[in-house]
Amino acid sequence: MKLKYINKIAANLYLNINRKSSCLLDGSYNSIFVGRSMNFDNLREYVVGDNIKDIDWKASTRVNSLLVKQFIAERKHNVYLVFDTNISMNALSKDESKKKDLALYAAGTFSYLVNKNGDFVGAFFNEENKIKFYNLKSGLENIESILTNYDKTMEKKNVKTLNDTLQFLVNNSKTKAMVVIFTDVSGIDKLDESLLKKLLIKNDVLIFNIEDMPLKEDLLYDIEDNYLIPDYILKNKSIYVSEKNVKEEVSSRIKMKLKKYGVNNINIDSMDTLAINVIKLVKEHNYANKS
Repeated sequence: MKLKYINKIAANLYLNINRKSSCLLDGSYNSIFVGRSMNFDNLREYVVGDNIKDIDWKASTRVNSLLVKQFIAERKHNVYLVFDTNISMNALSKDESKKKDLALYAAGTFSYLVNKNGDFVGAFFNEENKIKFYNLKSGLENIESILTNYDKTMEKKNVKTLNDTLQFLVNNSKTKAMVVIFTDVSGIDKLDESLLKKLLIKNDVLIFNIEDMPLKEDLLYDIEDNYLIPDYILKNKSIYVSEKNVKEEVSSRIKMKLKKYGVNNINIDSMDTLAINVIKLVKEHNYANKS
């Protein structure tokens, strides 16, 4: 199989991360899972965000530089990618990339990292009026297949919601896993809290929020209602004030919701910062689990 997406993701990772951040590409990813059994592997230089409990003080004293212990997991882990396929994901984000493309490459980047540990990746997403499920498998070919099919699915009319997809996961998956959700502000805001609680009983949950493009004073298209927004609306200053107020209200609401349940999340709004933000979320989850 030609690894169209994987090759782009690998190139982007190595172009956009510095040497210190690249520790996630050679093993430290393994420690993001709760309840893991770990073996000591090696020492590496301390970077901001590392848990101070992992500092090897004796070794640090010898070389006059902070060193932290790296560990490797004794077992493989399961990762489920959950994609929101609502039509809003075909809209544009801040850098004018389609939100579904940012979701695809964020998912691919995360999956590329977990593949370094040989972990198993599966996926759930809505395709037209049914939920597509991809079994847990290892390997880059599996990840490429998931990304390719998600991309194709976004060309179709998908009627089920993110809640429908997560309910299917809760009802049908008996495997403990890390559930990584790719959605937007609307998807998070509408996320059913009782469903989220059920999901968290045996799973870790991470959320990537793919941000919307702000209103601009030029051509803007309403993808859900299928029409160009009139010029007089785009130049109405009160519309911008209203949009800002609504965004702040929704942002505050979803921040409280995710904090309430301890769900780590991050905003993605451009291809340029995507790789760094994926790594940032992994490190934040790492730190939260080890504190």
